[in-house]
Amino acid sequence: FIDKIGWLKRRPILNLDILINHVMDEHVPLDWDKVVASQKLYSIVADPHQSGARILGPAVNSDELRLHLRATMHVAMLAGKPPKIDGVPYFDGSLVAPLPIQQAIDIGATHVLALSSRNLEDWRANQALWERLAVKIYDLQWPGTSAAIRNEVLANPQKVEFIRKSMTKPEKPPYVFLVDTPRGFSSHQLETSKAKLNEIVEIGSVAM
Repeated sequence: FIDKIGWLKRRPILNLDILINHVMDEHVPLDWDKVVASQKLYSIVADPHQSGARILGPAVNSDELRLHLRATMHVAMLAGKPPKIDGVPYFDGSLVAPLPIQQAIDIGATHVLALSSRNLEDWRANQALWERLAVKIYDLQWPGTSAAIRNEVLANPQKVEFIRKSMTKPEKPPYVFLVDTPRGFSSHQLETSKAKLNEIVEIGSVAM
């Protein structure tokens, strides 16, 4: 899945084919048809045309579901060419919506369970180097993308305050429940530490 010298071999550093077409079919089988039939899975992607987050509605078949998952997992520069939906390339939604609580509310959610990959106190108003490089690449083709994503990152303190207020005033919807990670703990797409990955799974299990 992760080949840190893949670029030397002209291959993606992140091989999403292994995750979507191998792991999710054989090692941890996903009932694709059941997920499609539920019509409840929405995906958040970064849209270079709108220069912000876009919500992809429930897929109509397993092929479209795989495409949606590929789009929401695609990390610019690391995962090869971005997948296209209706001719538009999309990429990792976490660049613009790392915790898409507001997007869930926008489509009608009244109860939101969120699992943050970083502690609220650690949410930052600056981008990592790889994030800056990623959006710069898209900015070459869609001018304004970098500035729009930067604005989203700068809005992180306001997002954190919104989450806190939602959690401390549970008397009216939307009801937001956040499972926060320990202070100083964070996860990312290139994590390879078995111990840390196990800890991430444990935190997710507690959340569910």
